[in-house]
Amino acid sequence: MNFFQLINAILAQMDLPQPETFDDARLPVHTKIKDYIRRANESIICYHDWGFANDKQKYVINEFGELKKNFKYETDKSIIPEPFGSAMIIYWVCLELNQEPNNPKYVHWLQRYNKAYAELNAAGKKMYGKPVFKIERD
Repeated sequence: MNFFQLINAILAQMDLPQPETFDDARLPVHTKIKDYIRRANESIICYHDWGFANDKQKYVINEFGELKKNFKYETDKSIIPEPFGSAMIIYWVCLELNQEPNNPKYVHWLQRYNKAYAELNAAGKKMYGKPVFKIERD
């Protein structure tokens, strides 16, 4: 999903109206969601040892295939492989926006995030191989 699609998917999860265009996404709630998307994307990439993260601290790819630091334009996409990346970002943001564990949606979002995380982890192991441990004996 691109940046605009992520914004609308999060708004749909939160039962909030969705803007028709990216330029219409300028209410305070939209700004907050945009910031949370940026944080979620960077956090997911930085705090896990994925085979696709790069050392140049560029987490987004634009429509021309150029890597960049963060989401800015409507068509920007995360470097996290799909469909896992979108799900992880959407549910991470929903959890951050609504931090009430008693809310049934909170439990649902947490389960969906954990499922996407596990599926990405499993796919990564298949794609990039299993970790190799070297044991040195004295």
